[in-house]
Amino acid sequence: MLGDRLDEQDAKEGFDLRLITYREIAQTKSRTASNYWLLGILPENFVLMNVADAAARGLVEGDMVRIISPTNPAGEWDLGNGNPVPMVGKVKAVQGIRPGVIAVSLGFGHWAYGSVPVTINGTTIPADERRGRGLHINAALRTDPHTPNTTLVDPVGGSAVFYDTLVRVEKV
Repeated sequence: MLGDRLDEQDAKEGFDLRLITYREIAQTKSRTASNYWLLGILPENFVLMNVADAAARGLVEGDMVRIISPTNPAGEWDLGNGNPVPMVGKVKAVQGIRPGVIAVSLGFGHWAYGSVPVTINGTTIPADERRGRGLHINAALRTDPHTPNTTLVDPVGGSAVFYDTLVRVEKV
């Protein structure tokens, strides 16, 4: 299977952590970044990793790490506007995640939606930095070698394969 061959090659290149995603109950969609009550509860997401994985990499709670993947070796979102957004987030080391896996919740790390200043008809609307906190991880997901502008796709369900990317973390 393609995924198995890719995993084997990625592991040889030092990509040894499986990236998974999930949704936090208090921040379920990209639009909830504008809900300040919810942001008060959970202002940003984290790179969740097992304490043993963090210790093996010399990482402690709160360290900033960049997520690097085989199809995104720069570890950044290329927005095409000359302002790439780094895929950098805070480590949260926990016992409750399987060793060899990192998890990043979706719905954080906006680079628009009011998180940066916008000028409309000559009037600049100031940024609200609260909307841009955290990390958006989709650009780290492995892309399909045959259609490199999209992630691997589940051939049965047709959805993005959110659990088939090996990554490494680098302390920033």
